Amino acid sequence: MFLITFALVFGVSYLVNGTPPNDVVSIEEVGASIEENSTTSETSKDNVISVEKANTAEEYLPDSYWIKVVQVGGFDSNLLSKVALISDEDFHAYIDSDKFVTTSFNSNLSLLWVGCREGYKIVNEKSETNSAIYGVDSIRGIELIADVNKLNIRCKKH
Repeated sequence: MFLITFALVFGVSYLVNGTPPNDVVSIEEVGASIEENSTTSETSKDNVISVEKANTAEEYLPDSYWIKVVQVGGFDSNLLSKVALISDEDFHAYIDSDKFVTTSFNSNLSLLWVGCREGYKIVNEKSETNSAIYGVDSIRGIELIADVNKLNIRCKKH
């Protein structure tokens, strides 16, 4: 903590005054010094406002997307990797898997359940490890029979 505080005070003092600090200064003194030496134009204020507006924009929801899940360790392992992506012939992009993929295991870690985001249904699935696949509209379960188990799912808005 001391090193972080020292680096912060040293760095701010050096940036504001152009010289290393002689004494430790309070945060209030640093803030006042920054305000005295800084200028803000209307343009930069407008940019800050527009950035804030961009952060509140509605989230992009694709018409369809792919889920790729890899579970490692087989039976009794909850180690997995998940990816969500938009893909067609001309365009490929990763999207936030935490928002677009749901995963869970049964109680004895012999099945992995994978699902689409709410508002989507599964239209295609494939186990690259030839595991049995179970499920309905927006969720699929795969038996964890191999040391590495892979499941690919295509989700589409409904």
